[in-house]
Amino acid sequence: MGIKVSVQKQPLLLLTLLIGLSLPLIGCSNLTSGLTNKSTPTVTTTANPVKTTETPSIVKKVDRDISIPILYYHSITSIPKNELCMPPEQFEKEIAYLSQHGYHSVTLNQLYNYFYGNGQLPEKPIVVTFDDGYKDNYTNAFPILKKYNFTATVFVITSNVGHSNNLSWSQLQELTQNGWLVESHTVSHYDLTKLDSKKLAQELNDSKTNIEKQLGTTVDFFAYPSGRFNAKVERAVKGAGYRMAFTTQRGWADRAMDPLAIHRVYCFASMRIAGFGQRVQNPNY
Repeated sequence: MGIKVSVQKQPLLLLTLLIGLSLPLIGCSNLTSGLTNKSTPTVTTTANPVKTTETPSIVKKVDRDISIPILYYHSITSIPKNELCMPPEQFEKEIAYLSQHGYHSVTLNQLYNYFYGNGQLPEKPIVVTFDDGYKDNYTNAFPILKKYNFTATVFVITSNVGHSNNLSWSQLQELTQNGWLVESHTVSHYDLTKLDSKKLAQELNDSKTNIEKQLGTTVDFFAYPSGRFNAKVERAVKGAGYRMAFTTQRGWADRAMDPLAIHRVYCFASMRIAGFGQRVQNPNY
């Protein structure tokens, strides 16, 4: 037997059917909207991201202050009985040690912002620096550091750039394009404590200006030649516009230090890996 629907009830029935059909469509619209929002999160980037092999824990300055090892090397090559010349195989063992033990390479800009601003650092931060600007920093050290996702800072003697055993401007440019910093180690590597005020200012200002001109960067950091400085030299360094200066004084760096007299950790050819481990694990090595 057929079902009769009165003419008067047809509009009501049609309205009911339309409402019933529209409910699933409303639900799908909301679900689709939710998936769209979740699939396209907002990503915040930084100008100089830390290159690591894992997502680091962040150490906030407001949570705790930590001291940080700043390593300094010179030449990465094999010259027997020369402590400043570390064989590449030994250098790689040391960088592999850092990687395997969870250290994260940070730049001097990040270090400065952590010590004196509101910057953050990853867990177990470490800074790698080279003094003088030898060519093997590019040919030997650079590939090793890149392999382990580490960067470094090279303090260059600008009058030596382009000479036979030293870095060229094009090599320095490539390093900066790979996250390195190129900073000042004066024009001529004189003992700054023995210079008159005019010559001292020239060594500090001309090296800074030349690097900035050649590389299009800002030079904010300085390493004292042979680690020699005094109050007069320190005032001149500040007057030349450097934000931090680095010594050869033994120890880790912390924010309580004079920013123009930061300590570093010396890395040399005859040092065994156990000794290296002691230097990066214990601030009182």
